[in-house]
Amino acid sequence: SRAVARAVETNYVLGPLTVESVLNGVDLDRFRPPPTRPPGPPMISFVGRTGIEKGLDVLLTACLSLALSRQFSIQVVGTNHWGHQTEDVYQHQLTALTQRLTDAGIMVTRLGHVTREALPSALRACHVHVVPSRWDEPSSLSLLECMAVGLAIVVTATGGSPELLGGAGILVPRDDPEALAEALAGLLDDEGRCRRRGEEARRRAEALPWSAVWDRICVFAPSPP
Repeated sequence: SRAVARAVETNYVLGPLTVESVLNGVDLDRFRPPPTRPPGPPMISFVGRTGIEKGLDVLLTACLSLALSRQFSIQVVGTNHWGHQTEDVYQHQLTALTQRLTDAGIMVTRLGHVTREALPSALRACHVHVVPSRWDEPSSLSLLECMAVGLAIVVTATGGSPELLGGAGILVPRDDPEALAEALAGLLDDEGRCRRRGEEARRRAEALPWSAVWDRICVFAPSPP
């Protein structure tokens, strides 16, 4: 992303605008919208490591403020280490927030680590995807994959996420559960708006297939004759 390019220039004391960027791409065939969305209350998606920098607690806190007035569910994909979970203070905090949501009548499904093969179908069960990261996301692959599945997108305005989103979603400040709750409420309360936002996200993803990434790389690193 351009955000990473500017950081590299600063960290390595390079001249301004001397580093080019190439966004990640997405497999549009594997990650595609379902024919119809699942019936019932909308499901909110989180995909990523469950470390503090990813801000899952911000999402769960925002959902708590919506729990008494709205029906929805939450699906969490990921662990705090690749393929396994280690308990720590932050994981205990997430467990406590999950229990509070459960007590308020909100179903929270924590799938843990999901294989690449199983991920598309897990995402197609959802309606809204949230990236509540505290850190500066470089060029989030999971964000692109959720866009390609046609989920309505809400992300924190950090790192390369705004560039990746390209206007096809809602940006909120980092570490701000109130702003996140407001953005989610607007989607949960308006099925048509949620659907349209998902369609916008899919169209944006269609502009970023892996073939386009390869073409751009070749501009900067052409193959030898």
